[in-house]
Amino acid sequence: MARGWRLIRQDGLVVAATEHDRDLEAVGTLFKASISLSESPVEAELSLSPGHAALSGALSLAGVAADDINLRLWD
Repeated sequence: MARGWRLIRQDGLVVAATEHDRDLEAVGTLFKASISLSESPVEAELSLSPGHAALSGALSLAGVAADDINLRLWD
């Protein structure tokens, strides 16, 4: 079992990462292996909207650039 994260930038670019030691494909998405990620607990809400979580750690994936983070494209 491995967790995966599907990140969608404000302009629609999708980047997917997994904590697994190799790339995985699931639900039509290729999740690239990326170790050193950890997530915060998901905020519980009494609604049908998705919860929120934060990722921290070393993320090294094509499509995620420091300049884009500084420009707040991933907010």
